[in-house]
Amino acid sequence: MDDIISVIEKRILSEENTSQQYLGMFLIGVSVLNIIEAIAKIIFRFVFRANPELTENAQAIISAVKLVAVATVYVYCLYRMKKLYFHSPDVRKLLFIWGIILIPIQIIYDFSTVLYKRMLDMVLIILNTNGPSVENDTIYAIFYNSTHGFKYMGMFLAILLGIVVTGEILEKNRLILICGILATVFMFAFSFVRMQTVSLDILPINIGINLTSMLFHSLTTLGLLILGIYILRKYTKKEIAL
Repeated sequence: MDDIISVIEKRILSEENTSQQYLGMFLIGVSVLNIIEAIAKIIFRFVFRANPELTENAQAIISAVKLVAVATVYVYCLYRMKKLYFHSPDVRKLLFIWGIILIPIQIIYDFSTVLYKRMLDMVLIILNTNGPSVENDTIYAIFYNSTHGFKYMGMFLAILLGIVVTGEILEKNRLILICGILATVFMFAFSFVRMQTVSLDILPINIGINLTSMLFHSLTTLGLLILGIYILRKYTKKEIAL
């Protein structure tokens, strides 16, 4: 009887850990897709920089394809988790929460990004009503620097909330502490740090570096990748011992 109970307990722990691994796999998959998306957009911006309209259309297509890929990875992980007889209900809820953040909320973010770009274009048109000038360019740069953080704030906070909930459910308080630090740094960058322009000698372009943008894209790529790897390694079957 004791042997049977031990086998059942090991199976329960094994399948619960496996469900947590699917959560880690989903986050890793999303981070990899985000990295591919960022690289593809950079390439299109450089290759078709003389045709902004073509670049915008290409970026919209890339974002749509990535969202379909993210949804596919989510459905796969959810399906595999449901096949587990002893899957952890809390982890399944976590996967659902991350699915909401990284699919529907991501769609809202992409839509708001388009609206933000249109607003910037309208501001530039208004400023240049009487013709372009250095003063207008300065005003536009100040406006851009002062508002650029709003573009990322919603999605940034949604991801931080996901990490906080993950830390709470998995009882990993360090994740909550990290979120507090990231939120503080983001608000500091948004409030006090302005965009810097870097010239590259090997390329005929100038690159504007905005700290809020760097923090956001780092969180959606390396941040999710590190979190996914952390969960995957933390809940390996090697840790099961009775």
